[in-house]
Amino acid sequence: MLAVSAALPVTDSHRPPIVLVHGAANSATVWTCWLPELARQGWPAYAVDLRGHGKSDSIDLSRTGMAD
Repeated sequence: MLAVSAALPVTDSHRPPIVLVHGAANSATVWTCWLPELARQGWPAYAVDLRGHGKSDSIDLSRTGMAD
């Protein structure tokens, strides 16, 4: 299961959501300061922990090939 952190604006601003994705060797915690600021400015914001990072579950990729 993937873990997602969210910050939503208090009122509906009709702005599209922003999805924040971390880089290698990080997690969604790199967006901790950005989430509330984006919501304060009216943007629904979501930060995703990729597989095996942060609070997301890992997955066995030992038998995964390029075709997958």
